[in-house]
Amino acid sequence: MHTAPPTELPALLRRSAVLQAVRARWQELAENALLIKEGNARVLIACSGGPDSTALLLALWALREPLRLELRVACVDHRLRPESADEAAAVCEVAQRLGLACERIAVEVPPGPSRAARARQVRYEALAQAAA
Repeated sequence: MHTAPPTELPALLRRSAVLQAVRARWQELAENALLIKEGNARVLIACSGGPDSTALLLALWALREPLRLELRVACVDHRLRPESADEAAAVCEVAQRLGLACERIAVEVPPGPSRAARARQVRYEALAQAAA
């Protein structure tokens, strides 16, 4: 079932420390000419579905109009756990409820030492490709 994206920020989100920190960091980057100052900035949000990346997703969604952001969401599914596909689907559902496009990117983590390091490398490569 598709529901329309919310149009008004809940009071709790408006007072969010995460939202304020994201706004401050974005403005700092803009002041240092690290962001495009003319037109909309296109942002790919990498969201795992965990609390940190979901908070970032919500903060950027809340700031999309005042900061003129064009947002897309990507969720990398490393397929290392049986529930990872469901978690990626949940991320895409949240994004869609917010009116944002979401891409689930399934990757293969090659064998070898340090599974976390290999997963990170594959994730960064997939996100760079999605952003291109």
